[in-house]
Amino acid sequence: MKKMIAVLKRKPGMSFEDFRTYYDTRHVPLVKGLMGDNLINYVRNYVDSDSPFAVGVKLDFDCVTEFHFVDDAAFERAVKAVEHPDNAPKVRADELNFLDMSYTKVAIVNVHDRTDGKPGLTAKS
Repeated sequence: MKKMIAVLKRKPGMSFEDFRTYYDTRHVPLVKGLMGDNLINYVRNYVDSDSPFAVGVKLDFDCVTEFHFVDDAAFERAVKAVEHPDNAPKVRADELNFLDMSYTKVAIVNVHDRTDGKPGLTAKS
């Protein structure tokens, strides 16, 4: 399985609630529409700043997003769709509506580690 992970921070002056609402209701449909069936899961992990479980330093971001793709080919088709000259300017403009792009970090990873040592994810993952 191929996965893209993005660490995101809301743009300055935007409340966490407005950030989450915009992301979920405006940006997600845009990106999902472009990636189509190539994207099998689009997970947004919003930071719970009120969590009593405090380990390490205070986090300075708002969300860790995961884009799941069944394989490299699906990932490449999805990226090609988003980066197409007709689509990329729309996506970049929309990102500026809610993200601090100077903070955004993206990693492309291959999922390999499971408790049983097999690649990929299961319902228990």
